[in-house]
Amino acid sequence: MFARVGRTQPSFGPRFRGESRPDVRRGPRVGFGRPSGFSSCHPVRARGARESATIAARVQRELVFRIRFGVPPSGVSQKVETQSDAVEVFVLMTLYGADLARIQAAAFGDLAERAAPELIALLKASSIPVRRVYDVGCGAGVTTRALVEAGFDTIAVEPSPHLLAIARTAAPAATFLEVSAYDLELRPCEAVLAIGEVLTYHAPDVDADERVRTFFRTVARALAPGGRLVFDLIDADGPPLDAKSWRSEEAWAILWETREDRAAARLTRSIETFCREADGRYRRTTETHPVKLFREADVRAWLTDAGFDVHTARAYGAVPLAPRRVAYVATRTASAPSSTS
Repeated sequence: MFARVGRTQPSFGPRFRGESRPDVRRGPRVGFGRPSGFSSCHPVRARGARESATIAARVQRELVFRIRFGVPPSGVSQKVETQSDAVEVFVLMTLYGADLARIQAAAFGDLAERAAPELIALLKASSIPVRRVYDVGCGAGVTTRALVEAGFDTIAVEPSPHLLAIARTAAPAATFLEVSAYDLELRPCEAVLAIGEVLTYHAPDVDADERVRTFFRTVARALAPGGRLVFDLIDADGPPLDAKSWRSEEAWAILWETREDRAAARLTRSIETFCREADGRYRRTTETHPVKLFREADVRAWLTDAGFDVHTARAYGAVPLAPRRVAYVATRTASAPSSTS
């Protein structure tokens, strides 16, 4: 998930100013401030060609928020009537498609890399021997690889098939499941990790609070007494998170804009990627990630109700988290209901 970026990159850079669209022959020179359009991965078939880009952008915005994280459709086809013509738009919808997954693996694994030793130390300090660990939202497999190398029986969970393919290469000895956190059937275990804002991805029409509460109860049933659930969320309170930023390498560029809705306790991340193809042109893709914010007091109460003792921090050991991120270490109490499987 793009949330695994961790620290914010440098502010909006001059390299991208003043450009309204990418120059596909010379490289990914782009800018913010225009409606999100469609790339070659979002083909538009229309007789009213002039209207197609505007309609496509509108349809994309309407459809993206109907997607439930973990079960993205392969595509959605919708006809839109205009004054002059009927335009058929086909939108390929996904979170962490092939291009963003590639960039995530190449450039945004720093939090996972730095936090992995701290997480392993935390698991080894548990009051019970830790054998089986779930790495929920494993992304490109950075934490998964570290867990395997530390000797844990590691089950890596990731809804994006593109990220999962990268993770399989990074940690071939792990067991992999292509499923979302909320559809996961947990086996008895001693630890569950969800590192990098994994539990924040929720469409606006979903009861995110109830989903997360249910996840906590599911984990509590699977964990042995003394087992741990470790994760991080973005707090609903604190300095504004609105931002624009970018990052690039020779073969790719990525731009993202974060918009916060305080009243709804939500973020929207609009992401554009540009990846160089064999002929030197750049393929453009866009993704919109809906993110839910949570208040620490609420999360603590949900964990306590599920049967956990809770400790919170703004870091994993010596590794600080980005602003407004809260790390939760929840230890299952003996009174929590156990899994019967």
